[in-house]
Amino acid sequence: MRKIILFILFLSAFTFSKAQTSLQAGDVAFMSMQSGQSGLPAKDRFAFMLLKDVDSATHIFFTDNAVLNSSPVKFCKNEGFSRWKSNSSLPAGTIVSISEDSIASFGTVDGGLAFSQSGDQILALQVQGADTIMLAGISSTGWEATCATVCGGAGNSKTCLPSPLADGTNAVGFATEKNNLFFNLNPLTGTPSEILAAINNPANWTRSDSLQTWPTWSVSVLTSVQSKKIPSEFSILPGNQTGMIQVRNDRQETVMMEIFNVLGMPVYKKSITPGNNPVSIPGANTGIYFARFQNASFSSELVRFRVY
Repeated sequence: MRKIILFILFLSAFTFSKAQTSLQAGDVAFMSMQSGQSGLPAKDRFAFMLLKDVDSATHIFFTDNAVLNSSPVKFCKNEGFSRWKSNSSLPAGTIVSISEDSIASFGTVDGGLAFSQSGDQILALQVQGADTIMLAGISSTGWEATCATVCGGAGNSKTCLPSPLADGTNAVGFATEKNNLFFNLNPLTGTPSEILAAINNPANWTRSDSLQTWPTWSVSVLTSVQSKKIPSEFSILPGNQTGMIQVRNDRQETVMMEIFNVLGMPVYKKSITPGNNPVSIPGANTGIYFARFQNASFSSELVRFRVY
Protein backbone atom coordinates (compact mmCIF):
# COMPACT_ATOMS: atom_id res chain seq x y z
CA MET A 1 0.00 0.00 0.00
CA ARG A 2 1.18 3.54 -0.48
CA LYS A 3 0.86 5.89 2.41
CA ILE A 4 -1.80 8.56 1.95
CA ILE A 5 -2.99 11.61 3.85
CA LEU A 6 -5.27 10.19 6.49
CA PHE A 7 -8.93 11.00 6.59
CA ILE A 8 -9.38 10.48 10.32
CA LEU A 9 -12.65 8.92 11.39
CA PHE A 10 -13.30 8.23 15.04
CA LEU A 11 -15.76 5.46 14.27
CA SER A 12 -17.06 4.96 17.77
CA ALA A 13 -17.89 8.66 18.07
CA PHE A 14 -20.34 8.82 15.18
CA THR A 15 -23.99 9.34 16.03
CA PHE A 16 -26.75 9.62 13.48
CA SER A 17 -29.83 11.81 13.76
CA LYS A 18 -31.92 9.24 11.88
CA ALA A 19 -31.85 5.47 12.16
CA GLN A 20 -29.87 3.80 9.40
CA THR A 21 -30.42 0.37 7.85
CA SER A 22 -28.44 -2.20 9.82
CA LEU A 23 -26.32 -4.36 7.54
CA GLN A 24 -24.53 -7.66 8.02
CA ALA A 25 -21.76 -9.55 6.24
CA GLY A 26 -22.91 -10.27 2.69
CA ASP A 27 -25.29 -7.29 2.42
CA VAL A 28 -22.59 -5.55 0.35
CA ALA A 29 -20.35 -6.95 -2.39
CA PHE A 30 -17.43 -5.35 -4.25
CA MET A 31 -17.76 -5.16 -8.03
CA SER A 32 -14.45 -3.55 -9.09
CA MET A 33 -11.19 -1.96 -7.98
CA GLN A 34 -8.80 0.30 -9.89
CA SER A 35 -5.31 1.34 -8.77
CA GLY A 36 -4.23 2.68 -12.16
CA GLN A 37 -1.61 2.00 -14.81
CA SER A 38 2.09 2.71 -14.47
CA GLY A 39 3.03 5.97 -16.22
CA LEU A 40 -0.57 7.05 -16.86
CA PRO A 41 -2.59 9.47 -14.69
CA ALA A 42 -5.78 7.86 -13.40
CA LYS A 43 -7.90 8.20 -10.30
CA ASP A 44 -8.13 5.23 -7.98
CA ARG A 45 -11.70 4.06 -7.66
CA PHE A 46 -13.90 1.12 -6.71
CA ALA A 47 -17.52 0.01 -6.96
CA PHE A 48 -19.77 -1.96 -4.63
CA MET A 49 -23.30 -3.34 -4.82
CA LEU A 50 -26.07 -3.30 -2.24
CA LEU A 51 -27.71 -6.68 -1.71
CA LYS A 52 -30.27 -5.24 0.70
CA ASP A 53 -32.61 -2.24 0.44
CA VAL A 54 -31.27 0.70 2.46
CA ASP A 55 -32.83 3.92 3.72
CA SER A 56 -31.58 7.47 3.30
CA ALA A 57 -29.59 7.58 6.55
CA THR A 58 -27.44 4.52 5.88
CA HIS A 59 -23.66 4.88 6.32
CA ILE A 60 -20.96 2.47 5.16
CA PHE A 61 -17.26 2.91 5.93
CA PHE A 62 -14.41 1.76 3.70
CA THR A 63 -10.73 1.33 4.52
CA ASP A 64 -7.56 0.08 2.86
CA ASN A 65 -5.82 -0.24 6.23
CA ALA A 66 -4.39 -3.59 7.26
CA VAL A 67 -6.07 -5.56 10.04
CA LEU A 68 -4.26 -6.02 13.35
CA ASN A 69 -6.88 -8.12 15.08
CA SER A 70 -9.65 -10.22 13.53
CA SER A 71 -12.18 -10.19 16.39
CA PRO A 72 -12.88 -7.67 17.77
CA VAL A 73 -11.57 -6.01 14.65
CA LYS A 74 -8.66 -3.58 14.99
CA PHE A 75 -7.13 -1.66 12.08
CA CYS A 76 -3.82 -0.01 11.40
CA LYS A 77 -4.10 3.79 11.10
CA ASN A 78 -1.42 4.63 8.54
CA GLU A 79 -3.77 4.65 5.55
CA GLY A 80 -7.32 5.72 4.75
CA PHE A 81 -10.93 5.61 5.85
CA SER A 82 -13.88 6.97 3.93
CA ARG A 83 -17.56 7.23 4.82
CA TRP A 84 -20.37 6.82 2.28
CA LYS A 85 -23.93 7.96 3.00
CA SER A 86 -26.88 6.86 0.87
CA ASN A 87 -28.86 10.17 1.15
CA SER A 88 -31.93 8.45 -0.36
CA SER A 89 -33.60 5.07 -0.19
CA LEU A 90 -31.80 2.67 -2.53
CA PRO A 91 -32.96 -0.81 -3.58
CA ALA A 92 -30.95 -4.02 -3.54
CA GLY A 93 -29.00 -4.28 -6.77
CA THR A 94 -27.86 -0.63 -6.71
CA ILE A 95 -24.19 -0.31 -7.70
CA VAL A 96 -22.22 2.63 -6.31
CA SER A 97 -18.85 3.75 -7.64
CA ILE A 98 -16.49 5.89 -5.52
CA SER A 99 -13.31 7.64 -6.68
CA GLU A 100 -10.32 8.82 -4.63
CA ASP A 101 -11.45 12.46 -5.00
CA SER A 102 -14.58 11.64 -2.92
CA ILE A 103 -17.09 11.49 -5.77
CA ALA A 104 -19.84 8.85 -5.59
CA SER A 105 -22.34 7.82 -8.28
CA PHE A 106 -25.05 7.60 -5.61
CA GLY A 107 -25.09 9.35 -2.27
CA THR A 108 -22.13 11.26 -0.87
CA VAL A 109 -18.71 10.26 0.43
CA ASP A 110 -16.26 11.90 2.85
CA GLY A 111 -12.60 10.99 2.43
CA GLY A 112 -11.00 9.04 -0.41
CA LEU A 113 -8.93 5.88 -0.63
CA ALA A 114 -5.75 5.55 -2.69
CA PHE A 115 -4.45 2.11 -3.64
CA SER A 116 -0.97 0.75 -4.18
CA GLN A 117 -0.02 -0.78 -7.54
CA SER A 118 1.90 -3.45 -5.64
CA GLY A 119 -1.29 -4.75 -4.03
CA ASP A 120 -4.02 -3.51 -1.75
CA GLN A 121 -7.40 -4.32 -0.26
CA ILE A 122 -10.70 -2.66 0.59
CA LEU A 123 -12.82 -3.60 3.57
CA ALA A 124 -16.42 -2.43 4.03
CA LEU A 125 -17.89 -2.02 7.49
CA GLN A 126 -20.69 -0.41 9.42
CA VAL A 127 -20.80 1.01 12.93
CA GLN A 128 -23.82 -0.11 14.95
CA GLY A 129 -23.65 1.40 18.42
CA ALA A 130 -20.37 0.25 19.93
CA ASP A 131 -19.98 -2.60 17.44
CA THR A 132 -17.99 -2.70 14.21
CA ILE A 133 -19.79 -4.93 11.69
CA MET A 134 -17.72 -6.19 8.76
CA LEU A 135 -19.69 -6.33 5.49
CA ALA A 136 -17.36 -7.31 2.61
CA GLY A 137 -13.77 -7.42 1.44
CA ILE A 138 -11.69 -7.45 -1.74
CA SER A 139 -7.93 -7.92 -2.08
CA SER A 140 -5.89 -7.72 -5.28
CA THR A 141 -3.26 -9.94 -3.63
CA GLY A 142 -5.32 -12.46 -1.66
CA TRP A 143 -5.57 -12.79 2.10
CA GLU A 144 -3.04 -13.61 4.83
CA ALA A 145 -3.84 -16.57 7.06
CA THR A 146 -2.99 -14.55 10.18
CA CYS A 147 -3.23 -10.86 11.01
CA ALA A 148 -0.23 -8.52 11.07
CA THR A 149 1.45 -7.70 14.39
CA VAL A 150 2.83 -4.32 13.28
CA CYS A 151 1.67 -1.65 10.83
CA GLY A 152 3.52 -0.22 7.85
CA GLY A 153 6.06 -1.65 5.45
CA ALA A 154 5.63 -4.02 2.53
CA GLY A 155 3.35 -6.26 4.56
CA ASN A 156 0.50 -3.78 4.21
CA SER A 157 -0.06 -4.87 0.59
CA LYS A 158 -1.83 -7.92 2.00
CA THR A 159 -3.85 -8.47 5.15
CA CYS A 160 -5.97 -11.01 6.97
CA LEU A 161 -9.76 -11.14 6.78
CA PRO A 162 -11.51 -9.85 9.90
CA SER A 163 -14.31 -11.95 11.36
CA PRO A 164 -16.87 -12.96 10.12
CA LEU A 165 -15.71 -12.39 6.54
CA ALA A 166 -14.67 -15.50 4.60
CA ASP A 167 -12.95 -15.73 1.23
CA GLY A 168 -15.35 -16.98 -1.43
CA THR A 169 -18.43 -16.25 0.70
CA ASN A 170 -18.53 -12.51 1.40
CA ALA A 171 -15.02 -11.55 0.30
CA VAL A 172 -12.86 -12.16 -2.76
CA GLY A 173 -9.08 -12.34 -3.17
CA PHE A 174 -6.73 -13.24 -6.01
CA ALA A 175 -3.64 -15.44 -6.11
CA THR A 176 -1.66 -13.02 -8.31
CA GLU A 177 -1.63 -9.22 -8.19
CA LYS A 178 -3.15 -7.07 -10.95
CA ASN A 179 -3.73 -3.33 -10.67
CA ASN A 180 -7.26 -3.26 -12.07
CA LEU A 181 -10.11 -5.75 -11.80
CA PHE A 182 -13.86 -5.98 -12.26
CA PHE A 183 -16.62 -8.58 -11.95
CA ASN A 184 -17.45 -9.69 -15.46
CA LEU A 185 -20.75 -11.60 -15.51
CA ASN A 186 -23.54 -9.49 -16.91
CA PRO A 187 -26.53 -9.51 -16.57
CA LEU A 188 -26.79 -11.15 -13.16
CA THR A 189 -29.99 -12.41 -11.54
CA GLY A 190 -30.53 -14.44 -8.38
CA THR A 191 -31.02 -14.45 -4.66
CA PRO A 192 -28.44 -12.59 -2.54
CA SER A 193 -26.63 -15.85 -1.74
CA GLU A 194 -26.52 -16.85 -5.42
CA ILE A 195 -25.20 -13.44 -6.43
CA LEU A 196 -22.60 -13.47 -3.65
CA ALA A 197 -21.36 -16.89 -4.81
CA ALA A 198 -20.85 -15.52 -8.31
CA ILE A 199 -19.20 -12.24 -7.30
CA ASN A 200 -16.83 -13.79 -4.76
CA ASN A 201 -15.56 -16.38 -7.26
CA PRO A 202 -12.24 -15.12 -8.75
CA ALA A 203 -12.97 -17.01 -12.00
CA ASN A 204 -15.73 -14.49 -12.78
CA TRP A 205 -13.42 -11.46 -12.77
CA THR A 206 -11.38 -9.72 -15.49
CA ARG A 207 -8.02 -8.36 -14.29
CA SER A 208 -5.24 -6.37 -15.91
CA ASP A 209 -2.33 -4.03 -15.14
CA SER A 210 -3.77 -1.76 -17.83
CA LEU A 211 -6.70 0.58 -17.24
CA GLN A 212 -10.10 -1.00 -17.86
CA THR A 213 -13.56 0.17 -18.86
CA TRP A 214 -16.10 -1.16 -16.39
CA PRO A 215 -19.33 -2.58 -17.75
CA THR A 216 -22.75 -1.14 -17.04
CA TRP A 217 -23.84 -3.95 -14.77
CA SER A 218 -27.44 -5.15 -14.82
CA VAL A 219 -28.38 -6.93 -11.58
CA SER A 220 -31.75 -8.26 -10.40
CA VAL A 221 -31.78 -9.31 -6.74
CA LEU A 222 -34.59 -11.74 -5.89
CA THR A 223 -35.64 -11.55 -2.27
CA SER A 224 -37.33 -14.97 -2.09
CA VAL A 225 -37.49 -18.26 -3.94
CA GLN A 226 -41.02 -17.39 -5.05
CA SER A 227 -40.13 -13.98 -6.47
CA LYS A 228 -41.71 -13.37 -9.87
CA LYS A 229 -42.18 -10.24 -11.95
CA ILE A 230 -44.41 -11.94 -14.51
CA PRO A 231 -48.20 -11.88 -14.22
CA SER A 232 -50.27 -14.94 -15.09
CA GLU A 233 -49.62 -14.69 -18.86
CA PHE A 234 -46.50 -16.87 -18.47
CA SER A 235 -45.73 -20.02 -16.54
CA ILE A 236 -42.98 -22.64 -16.67
CA LEU A 237 -43.34 -26.26 -15.56
CA PRO A 238 -40.72 -29.02 -15.58
CA GLY A 239 -40.77 -31.49 -18.47
CA ASN A 240 -40.43 -35.27 -18.35
CA GLN A 241 -36.64 -35.34 -18.69
CA THR A 242 -33.61 -33.27 -17.67
CA GLY A 243 -33.42 -30.01 -19.59
CA MET A 244 -37.06 -30.13 -20.70
CA ILE A 245 -39.60 -27.50 -19.64
CA GLN A 246 -43.17 -26.64 -20.60
CA VAL A 247 -43.66 -22.91 -21.26
CA ARG A 248 -47.20 -21.57 -21.24
CA ASN A 249 -47.83 -18.27 -23.04
CA ASP A 250 -51.34 -16.90 -22.42
CA ARG A 251 -50.62 -13.47 -23.84
CA GLN A 252 -51.88 -14.40 -27.31
CA GLU A 253 -48.85 -13.03 -29.09
CA THR A 254 -45.40 -14.39 -29.84
CA VAL A 255 -42.69 -13.31 -27.40
CA MET A 256 -38.95 -13.86 -27.19
CA MET A 257 -37.76 -15.97 -24.26
CA GLU A 258 -34.11 -15.81 -23.19
CA ILE A 259 -32.87 -18.16 -20.46
CA PHE A 260 -30.03 -17.37 -18.03
CA ASN A 261 -28.31 -19.53 -15.42
CA VAL A 262 -27.87 -18.34 -11.81
CA LEU A 263 -24.64 -16.56 -12.76
CA GLY A 264 -26.51 -14.40 -15.26
CA MET A 265 -24.99 -16.12 -18.29
CA PRO A 266 -27.33 -16.62 -21.28
CA VAL A 267 -27.80 -20.29 -22.18
CA TYR A 268 -30.75 -20.38 -24.61
CA LYS A 269 -33.04 -18.17 -26.68
CA LYS A 270 -36.29 -19.05 -28.44
CA SER A 271 -39.51 -17.50 -29.76
CA ILE A 272 -42.52 -18.61 -27.72
CA THR A 273 -45.88 -18.76 -29.50
CA PRO A 274 -49.25 -18.55 -27.71
CA GLY A 275 -50.26 -21.72 -25.87
CA ASN A 276 -48.06 -24.57 -24.62
CA ASN A 277 -44.46 -24.75 -25.82
CA PRO A 278 -42.25 -27.74 -25.01
CA VAL A 279 -38.68 -26.47 -24.78
CA SER A 280 -35.43 -28.42 -24.50
CA ILE A 281 -32.51 -26.40 -23.07
CA PRO A 282 -29.29 -27.77 -24.65
CA GLY A 283 -26.74 -28.95 -22.09
CA ALA A 284 -28.86 -27.86 -19.12
CA ASN A 285 -27.97 -29.24 -15.71
CA THR A 286 -30.40 -29.50 -12.82
CA GLY A 287 -30.73 -26.24 -10.90
CA ILE A 288 -32.22 -22.75 -10.89
CA TYR A 289 -32.67 -20.74 -14.10
CA PHE A 290 -34.36 -17.49 -15.12
CA ALA A 291 -36.44 -16.80 -18.21
CA ARG A 292 -36.81 -13.29 -19.57
CA PHE A 293 -39.83 -12.67 -21.83
CA GLN A 294 -39.92 -9.66 -24.11
CA ASN A 295 -41.50 -8.24 -27.24
CA ALA A 296 -42.00 -4.80 -28.75
CA SER A 297 -45.18 -4.04 -26.82
CA PHE A 298 -44.06 -4.51 -23.18
CA SER A 299 -40.90 -4.31 -21.09
CA SER A 300 -38.89 -7.39 -20.24
CA GLU A 301 -39.92 -9.51 -17.25
CA LEU A 302 -38.36 -12.41 -15.39
CA VAL A 303 -39.64 -15.81 -14.29
CA ARG A 304 -37.60 -18.03 -11.99
CA PHE A 305 -37.85 -21.79 -12.49
CA ARG A 306 -36.04 -25.04 -11.69
CA VAL A 307 -34.77 -27.68 -14.09
CA TYR A 308 -34.92 -31.23 -12.72
